[in-house]
Amino acid sequence: VYVDSPLATRATEVFIKNPGYYDHETWEILKEGAVPLTFENLKFVRTVDDSKELNMKAKGSIIISASGMCDAGRIKHHLKHNLWRPEACVLLVGYQAEGTLGRRLLEGAKWVKILGEDVAVRARIETISAYSAHADQAQLEQWLRSFSTRPQRVFLVHGEEDSRSALAEVLSQRLGLTTHIPAWEETVELTARSMSVTAPGHEAAQESPYPIYDFAQLRRELDRLEEALKGSSDAVWGLELERLADEITDLRRAYTTKALPTRGELE
Repeated sequence: VYVDSPLATRATEVFIKNPGYYDHETWEILKEGAVPLTFENLKFVRTVDDSKELNMKAKGSIIISASGMCDAGRIKHHLKHNLWRPEACVLLVGYQAEGTLGRRLLEGAKWVKILGEDVAVRARIETISAYSAHADQAQLEQWLRSFSTRPQRVFLVHGEEDSRSALAEVLSQRLGLTTHIPAWEETVELTARSMSVTAPGHEAAQESPYPIYDFAQLRRELDRLEEALKGSSDAVWGLELERLADEITDLRRAYTTKALPTRGELE
């Protein structure tokens, strides 16, 4: 078992060196003779070269890497070298946000682009959702109830749109709180007694001109288009591909003056 994450390695070392901060459950495990943070076959990967060598090793290894949503870090190299292998398994731990590589894998993408290359997804994709450390709806509600003085307004800026809307309704109905879900690129200015909401080029803008979830959907459609093209004959698609390329070029030119996120930013 290889831990290939510099941050995870350093965090583990901190816990090993400071047993005085262990909770009761961890001490009970230690009393039974078990060591929860390390074992004989656990190895910590220190350098980039050692990380690259993992992909050349014999089969049967378990690699724990980051980032959790697969959008950055050493995990991208491991996915590039292993997603195409039918005998491999990718176990996603925790929440996968819209538009991330981890989310596309979870939704069943057959092809993904990693480090500039198209990679076929033949590995088994599994997930464990119980490891997330984020508070759920009930915990957030309880946290707000614990305030001796209730906040005048609650801003919901994290999470998917449906989840934020549902939480806003719960807080309004059960706690009588005023909530606000900021729009894309919206600016909220707070003073001691007032609040103003504006977006670039608009007064009191309440909705995003370019909703982020629309771009996540666009990225998924681009993935599906790439998959369809890969399974087609060049002889059949030659003229169609040329026409499609021209249309994409025209679209790009039409939006050149608009502040749209690039494809790289979407990935």
